Amino acid sequence: MTERPPIAPDKLDPPRVRPGHIAVREEFDAAIAAGRREALELFIARHPADPLATEARRRLEAMTR
Repeated sequence: MTERPPIAPDKLDPPRVRPGHIAVREEFDAAIAAGRREALELFIARHPADPLATEARRRLEAMTR
């Protein structure tokens, strides 16, 4: 009897979808770490209704002072 090649792990256990709030938080953290207006503006444009957008707007305003 010939051995079968192993099945790739992702065939048996496909990647899990991350909750959206985690991905948004990571994007917010990356924008803060970048320390650039453009990064915060992009975050706000992509997630205008997210509660973190309020914080991003506050930080953006503080940068202009």
